Amino acid sequence: MAKHAVSFLAVHFKRILHSSVEPKLCSHAINQGKRDLTVRSLIKWLFERYCGHKLAFVLLIGIVIRLILMPISAHPLDMFIWYQESLEIAKNGPLTVQVFPPLNGYFGLIPVAYAYDGLSKVFGSGAISMSSMPAALSFYPHIVQAVPGALFDTVLKLPLLFSDVLVALVLYRVAKEITANQGLAVAAAAMWFLNPFVIWISAGWGMWDSFAALFSLASAYFLLKKKFFFSSVFLVFGIVTKLYPVVFLLPFTFYIARLPPENRWKSIREFYAVIVASTLFLVVFFSGGLVNFFATWLVPNAQFTSNLFVNPVAFGLTWWSLPALFQLTNTPIGLPLTFGVSAVLVISAMMLSGWRVRKMTFKKPETDMLVAMLFCMITLFLSFRLVLEQWIIAILPLTVLLSVMGMARKRVYWGISGVALLYSVLNCPLPFFFLPLYSSIGDQLVKMVYAIWMIESVRIVLLAGLGAAFSVLVLLALIKASRLSKMED
Repeated sequence: MAKHAVSFLAVHFKRILHSSVEPKLCSHAINQGKRDLTVRSLIKWLFERYCGHKLAFVLLIGIVIRLILMPISAHPLDMFIWYQESLEIAKNGPLTVQVFPPLNGYFGLIPVAYAYDGLSKVFGSGAISMSSMPAALSFYPHIVQAVPGALFDTVLKLPLLFSDVLVALVLYRVAKEITANQGLAVAAAAMWFLNPFVIWISAGWGMWDSFAALFSLASAYFLLKKKFFFSSVFLVFGIVTKLYPVVFLLPFTFYIARLPPENRWKSIREFYAVIVASTLFLVVFFSGGLVNFFATWLVPNAQFTSNLFVNPVAFGLTWWSLPALFQLTNTPIGLPLTFGVSAVLVISAMMLSGWRVRKMTFKKPETDMLVAMLFCMITLFLSFRLVLEQWIIAILPLTVLLSVMGMARKRVYWGISGVALLYSVLNCPLPFFFLPLYSSIGDQLVKMVYAIWMIESVRIVLLAGLGAAFSVLVLLALIKASRLSKMED
């Protein structure tokens, strides 16, 4: 029966095959006979006929996975913060909330808040009070008061899905321009869009870091196209989404300084006019959030503790996570010493980055720019005392492009992504992400939590080891890319 069905389909689609499928596939089907027109070739034809491109298949698979994950998983603390701020915006207006950086914590939440407010009146909020759950499921006691529910999780993550798609499209276009190879361009998009860690951060966790990656990529792209105004605008968007893209000012400035003298100062004025205007805007309208942000992250105070999860002194995907082992012996961590050493290392790292980038000729602008951006970001990760796992999204598109160009090992890229993914589901243990499913699998979640707490010491050791391993991996990636860049110069 199956054989007759395949033969019938072959006859029915024979004329279409001649006009739609690649010549090699058509000739193969005709020469080998109808019986050899397999289900696989029919699926390939249907895909090429209606999707038209392998990139569409990559995007389809990635979107489906994200849509499944979006309503059922969320980071309990971060999603609760977005939820509270969204309710405040919808109730009292956007001027009542001031968060820094403002794009994800303020401007990005305005459409989310009003969209959720309207939809929740139709479908209900679906929020679950933490007081109705067993105490074991409260990973952030006295902070998280509710689980927002599937509706809010989905509404908030839809922009993140859109951002992930745009990053994939930008990577495809840039890789195709650099390599002139469509296969490598599709591979670049797939390495990003089907990366489990990328999927987890946007669709599982609910973090905005892919926007920072998107804006940084777009800024570099327009810079190399000599579109300095647009480059500056997108870099500002990246900075006000997540502050760390500010380090890209270093390679961008050195690149503009390499331009011919007749264009140099005009380009600098065009680029920095937007930077200066945006800085003044932030200082005037977000002064309170700006001060609180820097006071929280850069100034030692009594809020910081040796606890891994509540205002930690040092932890994350960095060798700085090794002091977390002191928690096992209740050894206190000196705040002034930690902050002081970290500050010295960050300043030294930025000076090293400036020295290295200054030596680049940018004769091969795409290669040198990718290496310079990666150098600045990784040196920051190797020096600052906190490297949150979602920040790693910033270096993944750069590493993808260097990989398809043969300047970084793909196994290092996947190693970085794998370590980051494992860290993220151990740092906030996986069961707490699935609290939106409490009404369905609440008992199973409680059992999983009790099992995790039984090996709490092992978990802390694993977190410290993964942080140190990540530092080694990014250092290896940086060394290889830097060496190849020197050889090409």
